[in-house]
Parts: sequence; structure tokens; C-alpha cells
Amino acid sequence: MHKLLNFSSHRQSNMELLRIVAMFLVLVVHADFAALGHPTHADAVNETMTTIWRYVFEGLAIVCVNVFVLLSGWFGIRSSWKGFFKFIFQVAFFSIGLFILGLSMGWTTFSWENLLGALTFTNVPATEYIPLYWFIVSYMGLYLFAPVLNAFIETASRHKLGAVTLAFFAFQSLYGWILGNEWTMFKDGYSTFSFIGLYLLAQYVRKYPMKWTQFAAKTDLGIYAFLALLIAAIGFAGVWFEISGLNTLVLAYSNPLVIMESLFLILFFSKIHIQSSVINYIAGSAFSVFLVHLNPNFYFEAFKRPINQIDASYSPWMATLLIFLFMLGIYVVAVLVDQLRIILWNIINRKK
Repeated sequence: MHKLLNFSSHRQSNMELLRIVAMFLVLVVHADFAALGHPTHADAVNETMTTIWRYVFEGLAIVCVNVFVLLSGWFGIRSSWKGFFKFIFQVAFFSIGLFILGLSMGWTTFSWENLLGALTFTNVPATEYIPLYWFIVSYMGLYLFAPVLNAFIETASRHKLGAVTLAFFAFQSLYGWILGNEWTMFKDGYSTFSFIGLYLLAQYVRKYPMKWTQFAAKTDLGIYAFLALLIAAIGFAGVWFEISGLNTLVLAYSNPLVIMESLFLILFFSKIHIQSSVINYIAGSAFSVFLVHLNPNFYFEAFKRPINQIDASYSPWMATLLIFLFMLGIYVVAVLVDQLRIILWNIINRKK
């Protein structure tokens, strides 16, 4: 994953730590609203504090995907066939491995369609409205377009790059967020097209610092927290007052508030100074956490079901603690299993 999701030849531990944190936030998003379901009006009325806290967690964590893509833009994607095949090898390692595990555990059944889905990372079971491995295909699209984006960024003036980036987000906010997005190329931010905008934004902010990007680190963190609480408050108001669609709208990756929240978290980590081989080591396998817990042959039976069982069996605060420990366990296991993938890749790479 060094070539595809980690682009700096000198790995900056502060940004690698952000990579680790962002992946844990992915787990939070999928354990909260994805696994337990979106809170209802009845939840807001009858379990007000629990519902508020769920929205706070979701508001803090919803930056996860945008942060990963912004990191790609921050360092820039340098496309290479070796990097691309290393990415594909990692995805295939977990996709095929968990398909075999799912068969052995009775979590899935064999069919040529399921096998094809495991081999191509497509045709997988869906959650409410999006395929589980959607990020893989969307990110592959960004990778393929990266040389074109880089050529434009390298030759465009500051004014042109800024104007194109601003126009992109105005276009996305109108047609990919406010006016609905089921029929557009944006899909709530679950798309290559939305990733392109984030890539341009990160490149512009790093290449052309502005006053608002040069605040102190603690100010960036404060703005991130404020935007998270604002998003949580809007989402909670949506279910409390039964405003149809507001809950989905405010938690969309294409929401400008979510995008700005993601950017300020990036800015915060870019201004702290850490150097740690342990952080770099863990971050090198962070993407495996996504590939494990969201694999369609694993997610429903080994991630979503246990979380629902914990939630149903304990008080809200004890359940929160146990779910946190469960997610931490998933993280550790995924990173450890990824070491086998790294060994196999190194063997294959030496033979070429």
C-alpha cells in the first residue's frame, strides 16, 4: 500500500498517525449507524442522551473516507504499475481469503457469482444503498485519473487551480448534495468523481497556503470538533423534528461541512511533530482493517451481528466500551494478518 495509499518516500509519522486514526473512524462509522441503524424519532425521544452521543460519535467519525482521499491529494499519487498491482494484491489477498473463510464458517455459500465477486471486488452484497467494497473501485478510478490531474496541477496557475477546485465543489454541492444525488455521478461522495475534487482541494491547500490554513494546530482541532458537533446537532434535530432526508443529507461525504471538517483534521495533524517507527509500521497495514471488517463474507456475521448482540445485551455505556474493545480487536487482528500479505508480496516481488 506504500505506493497507492501512502505516497511520501519519507514517511511522516504525524500523517501516518492520522491514517491510523482515520481507519479507526471508519470502524466507528460502520459500528454506529451502519451496524446499529440510524436513530429514529422514537430513539431521540425515549433515549435522548444515548441518541445524542451516537450522533456525536458519527459527527466526529464521518470524516474518515474524505481524510483518506485528502491524504492521497496531500502527498500526490505517483502512478506506477508496481504500485497498482501491489494494491490489487492486497485487496485480492483479503477478498479471496475471507471468501474461503466465509465458506468454511458457513457465513456464505459457494456460487460462481460469489466467486467472481471475490475475484473482481464487485457484485457484493449491499448494505442499505451502497456495495460494501465501493471504495476499492472508486479509488482505482482516482488512481487511473491521477496522471491527468497531476499534469493539470503542475501546469495550472494558482488562480486557475483555485477556480477549478471552487467550481467543482459548487457544482457538487448543488447537484451532488442539495438537489439529490441518486442519479448523478457524485453518489453522496461515494464516487471517483467526488474523490477527484478532494484530490484537487488537498493539492491546492498544500501548494498555496492561505491565512485560514495556517492557524495553530489547536485551532484546527477546535474547528474540527466544532464542525463535528454542528453536524451532530443538525442530524439530531432532523430525527427529533422528523425532517425527512436531513439525517442522510448532513452525513453525506459530499456535505461541505464534512469536507471542511476533514480538511481541518488534516491540517491539525500536519502541524504536529511525531516520528515513530511503530506508528509507521502500523499505518502500513491500516488499510487491511477496511478490507477485513467490510468484506461481504465477514461483515454481516463477524462484525455487524456481534455489535448488535453487544448493544442488545448491555447498558448503553457498557455496550459502548465493549464495542470499542471489539473494534480494537478487529484492528489488531487485521494488522497482524496483513503481515502475511506483506511477506508474500515481498517473495513475489523478489522473483520478478
